[in-house]
Amino acid sequence: MVVWPGVSYWWLIGASLIIGVGTGIFSVVFSYILQMESPDGKVGQMSGMYNSLNGIILLVAPITGGFLVQLFGVFTIFQVIGMITALIGLFGIVMQNVLWGRRDTEKSSKEERDIV
Repeated sequence: MVVWPGVSYWWLIGASLIIGVGTGIFSVVFSYILQMESPDGKVGQMSGMYNSLNGIILLVAPITGGFLVQLFGVFTIFQVIGMITALIGLFGIVMQNVLWGRRDTEKSSKEERDIV
């Protein structure tokens, strides 16, 4: 069966599988980071803030995206969002020591072993 001329459903199934695995990995890693980086006794508060923000974003993003697509077109929006995402990621990689500080790896490894 063909979705678009020259593109089969297998590409959509494969992409959906990759997105599903990525979402699962993100959920586990984010939960770990949230627990490790939250101040003592604030894990529940941080989780609540994350879930609230995530819910708001899930409501606002499709509406905003639809408005922007109608205004500028699909391909332009994908290109702009892709460039913005790449710039944010590059900024985070380049400035990671300034943003999050340098961690003593021996100390953090010992702390993780004590927790487990």
